[in-house]
Amino acid sequence: MEEITRKDIVTVNLKYGSSAKPLKTLAFAQLSAKVLYLFKEPITINNMATEVAQLIGVRKISIDLLNKGLDYLEEIGKIRNKDGRWILLGEARKEIARDINSTRQQIKGVLTRHFASNIEPKKLKRWFIEAVASFFGYYSGEWVSSISKRTRKKNFIDRKTINDLLLPSIKKHKLEMIQQLLIRGFIKFISSEDNADQQYLMLISQSMFSARLVAADIGVDPITLQELKDSTFILDTNVLFSILLESGRLAKALNSLEEALKEIN
Repeated sequence: MEEITRKDIVTVNLKYGSSAKPLKTLAFAQLSAKVLYLFKEPITINNMATEVAQLIGVRKISIDLLNKGLDYLEEIGKIRNKDGRWILLGEARKEIARDINSTRQQIKGVLTRHFASNIEPKKLKRWFIEAVASFFGYYSGEWVSSISKRTRKKNFIDRKTINDLLLPSIKKHKLEMIQQLLIRGFIKFISSEDNADQQYLMLISQSMFSARLVAADIGVDPITLQELKDSTFILDTNVLFSILLESGRLAKALNSLEEALKEIN
């Protein structure tokens, strides 16, 4: 028998609770929470679906996936359903407010460190946010495409330079006169070794990747699936006892798990 190395083993802690949610569920939960933050009054799931779709720039989204995100938020006590309408609870609202304020400070720091002080601050900030969305949105789309089972893998067929990605937003905000200053500042930002810049870069990357993953509507969480395929499962005795007790309450779930494991070898 071929020796099993550590790289061959994937340990999975099977829980029938609130843990180990797919990336898309977590992404929908975050998007839903942000939408609910914008509304002080309870809103219906259809209204929320429209708002979330607008946030990520798609025509429509899956109500089923949105429900999974909402179920998770309700599970962890961040939202409540009131007469068929959802509302964000007080502490969760405060948490999002803190996140927003923190992000504002991070953006302010980036602009101060990498862009000329004589550029009008509000105009610079509006451009920067759009430039970040264009730049990281493009690469996040490539990342999602590379792991999506519904798209053919491609090696950056549609290559774009940093100028290609930034010039549309520069023109939109009528900043052509200082476009080289803006491009140089942006390059300084993405290549910075400053810890604060690195943290903000990671935040943007994760946010954009989640949004693209949602927009791609790729079904099974592709990262988890790739990790599990052709791997070795080691089950502890509690799981083994449950498998033996075919009439037990977990038997149906474990039978489904067995079928899923067969599919991914």
